[in-house]
Amino acid sequence: MKGRLVIGEPVIYRALKRSPHPGPRAADISSETRGEDYVYHVDKYWVVADMPDEGDLLLRTRKGKEHLVRTNDPNLRHLH
Repeated sequence: MKGRLVIGEPVIYRALKRSPHPGPRAADISSETRGEDYVYHVDKYWVVADMPDEGDLLLRTRKGKEHLVRTNDPNLRHLH
C-alpha cells in the first residue's frame, strides 16, 4: 500500500468469502467448480488500531474484532 497510514485512519479491506448465498454487497461473484457455493469479495471498512511492527497493521472492525494485516497486502487500500 502506498502512502503512510496513521492510527485511527479508516481503510478498506477486500475480503474473500465463500457461501451458498452471497449478500447484497458481494462483488466479483463466481460459482465453485461443483456449483454448490459461490466465491466472492466483500469490502470491509476497518480502522487502523495499531502498527505493532514494521510492515504490519492491526485493523479493528466496527464490532471490535482485530485482524493483523501486512501493509503490502493487495486487498488493503485507503478509504477515499
